[in-house]
This record gives sequence, structure tokens and C-alpha cells, in this order.
Amino acid sequence: MIAKTLHKLFLYLIFSTTLFAGTLGKSHSAELLSRGRSVPMAMSENVLVTAKTFSSLSSRILDVYLINESDGDFVKSGEIRSPNPMAGDDFGFSIALTSDFMLVGAPGFNNGHGAAFLYKKNNQQWELDKVFENPIQTTNEGFPHKFGYSVALTNDYLSISSPFYNDGLVYVYRLDDSNSKISTNPIHSIDVRKLGDVEGCYAEGPDKFGFGISTSFNNNKLLIGSLKDFVHLIEYKEGIPFSVNIPNPINSTDQDNETVKFGESVYVGNKNIYISALSADNGRGKVFIYPFLNTSRTDENPWTNPYSIQPSSTLENAHFGYKISEKGNKVSISTFNQKTTYNYQISKLDKLELVDQLSNTSSNGYFGRNVILANEFLLAGDYYANKFHLYSLDNQNRFLSNSFSTAGEISSIRNKVECVNGFAGQFACNEIDLMSFSDKTEIGGLNSSSLNDIWGWTDPQTNKEYALVGMSNG
Repeated sequence: MIAKTLHKLFLYLIFSTTLFAGTLGKSHSAELLSRGRSVPMAMSENVLVTAKTFSSLSSRILDVYLINESDGDFVKSGEIRSPNPMAGDDFGFSIALTSDFMLVGAPGFNNGHGAAFLYKKNNQQWELDKVFENPIQTTNEGFPHKFGYSVALTNDYLSISSPFYNDGLVYVYRLDDSNSKISTNPIHSIDVRKLGDVEGCYAEGPDKFGFGISTSFNNNKLLIGSLKDFVHLIEYKEGIPFSVNIPNPINSTDQDNETVKFGESVYVGNKNIYISALSADNGRGKVFIYPFLNTSRTDENPWTNPYSIQPSSTLENAHFGYKISEKGNKVSISTFNQKTTYNYQISKLDKLELVDQLSNTSSNGYFGRNVILANEFLLAGDYYANKFHLYSLDNQNRFLSNSFSTAGEISSIRNKVECVNGFAGQFACNEIDLMSFSDKTEIGGLNSSSLNDIWGWTDPQTNKEYALVGMSNG
């Protein structure tokens, strides 16, 4: 009986380490592509902000670095913690940054209904300016909305998405630096169900639409992606929003009618709009590029004639196009599963030409899922290795210059937590107390390790209790 109880208890805790806090359902990382996460990063001018590794037992911490781009020197200048930390709130899952403001999403906050926090720079220090709460968190309370899953920020506006409320909502707020009383009431909300007869809405069960799963805001253009091959673009002209749908250029003939993930990753650069079809061609992935057009015509959709890129070396399930970064005439595009970043140059004909690729096959951390491109360097995340890497650019050659830790504090539980009203602390329970919790890295696992089985056993001679844990790293 003890062995059976231990089995259930330990097994539940293993899965709890990957659950999105408060959702009592599958993790949001699984709702992206497959198992896994990436290092959240944002950069503006000489400031870089990164998030430490996620923990379901504590609120995450952000690291702030000052950058001397001329010599590649990164100096950690401080940390940012949630003003109202909750275990597993996923503070820092999404980050957006300008020279004066920082917007931090915490989609696990308040039982998964989410929140976002706006910080303002004051004498080189980041101070909390506003807290944006989920505007409709009391609606459908049993289903986490994940407000703050994706955030975007410009000098004039900020956007916060709530992709799992119904089929998805995106809120837009005005950001006026001259007005100290920035309103926490949105000036504009985009509900995919009100954009016309959009195919895929009102789906039941796990087949979510996920409108707002990815957003990008630049050049007064807010680009909104989804899980259902649907992309919506809003252009703000003198404060007035003009919107248009960008159609999926792929005619899917898949007999299972599965989506190609067109729009699960979107990016607005200074020269182009980029929309990824992450599952195109058996998961190899493809990126569609829409150059900015110098036209004032409004009688037709100018975003209907893209060209696409797909490196010949991408493998099945690589999901090329997971993250995109543009700087000047350079563009870097990552893969989700192939540990490779592809680097491009924008030619005089405004076409992307492949320059080289950056790989780290020795990494167990799914290297390079998130990337940031600067004039003199490239940043590549390595989430499951608890690092991000700095690659310097020298005559078009990229070499590893430095690596920085993203490891957070290991939060273990050593004291008994009683099961009260169906919860032992943050974990659901049914008349079973939580006796302890050990992080997998404390028992021989790595951050990238998967736990595939666990059993409890009691020595019949000594009555000593054991937990037998199988891990993917052996």
C-alpha cells in the first residue's frame, strides 16, 4: 500500500514540475509545438533583459545587462522580481523592451488568468509603473486565459494577448510617456470571433485557435498570429487602426487536414513582415516574407504576394522560423528542434540571401531557439543548458565570445505540506499530504532530462522506502 501511494505521489509531482501553475492541465509549452521552452530575451539599445529558467515552485527572476557593443562587454546591472510573486506565475515568459519602458508578461499569474507588468527606467533603474490585470478574468474562470502570454511594446502603444480565452483576444493600450497616468484600460481589443467568419473558431477540446499566441509590434504595425493558419495585421495611422487579414499562401493538401502553423511565429522588422509556417513540409518549416510597399492604395490587400525561404539543410520537425530577428540588412532565423540558426543578408533586390548557419550539435539544450541580432553580435538561447551564448561578428565570421547563466534557484520542499481542501500548497491532492519535493537536477538529472517512469518500493526487512526514477539521461 505504501509503495502504491508513493508511486502515485511521486508520479504526480514529476508531472507537476512541467504543469503551468494553476491550470491543472497540460503545460503551455506543449501547446506551442512539442516538449520544451526557450530563453525569454529582449534588447533595446544597450540594455538586455533575460529570464531565468522556469520553476513551478517559485516566481521567476529577470536579469538585466548593460552592453558595451563596441567591445562586446556584458555587465549584469540588476535583477527584477515580480511585485506580487506567485509560485509558477511564469513571470518573464514574455518580455518587450524600449529605451524607456519594459513590459513583462506573467501568463501563469492568478491561476493562469495572467497579468503584465510595465516598468519605467528612472536614473538607470527599472521601477514598476503599472500593473495590467486580465480585463475579463472573472469570465470562464475555470479555463486559464493566459493573459500576458505574448507582449509587444512600441514608443506609442503596448499590446498584451490572452490567446486561450475563447479563441483568443489581444488588447492594445496607449503608451504616452508625457502622461504619467498611463491607463490600464485598453483602447482597442481584437477578438478573433468578431473579425468575420473565421474558419476554426468555436472549436471544442484541445483544438484551440490561440489567436495572439504570437505578436509583433513595430512601425505602427501590430501583427497577430494564431494556431490555426490565421494572421491579422493592424496598422495605426494617426491613432486610427486599419486592419486586414493576411491569407495563408499554402494550399494544404494534407489528408489529415492539419495546419501548417502559418502564423504561430510572426515578426515585424524595419524592412519586412515575416510569417512562419512552422509545420510546413513535414515540420521542416518555411518563412514567408512580405516587403514593405511604398503605396497608399487601400482598395486591395497589399500583403498577398510574399516570397518564401527554406534552407535545404533543414530536417523534418526542425520547425524553421521559430524566432526571427532583423537588424539593418541582416536577418537571423532559428529552428525549434535542429539546434541551428540561419543567418541572411537582405540584398539590393530586397531578397534574403543565406550567408551562413550557426549550429551547436554538442548542446543538449536545443540551442538557438530564441535569437537576437545586433550590429556586432548575435545572442542565442540555450534553455535546457541554463545558458545564453554571445557570438561576436568578425568579418562575417561568428565565434563564441561568452556564455551567461540563466539558472534559477533550485526550490525543493523538505517539510510536510498537508492536503487541505484539495491542495497541498499549489499542488492538487486527494487526501494525500505532500512530504517532499526534489528537483530532477538534485537527483542526477539535467534541465533537459525527461522523467519517463517512477516507482515506490519499501524494503520488507528494514521498512526503508525508496523512489526509483527513470531519466532520459541515464
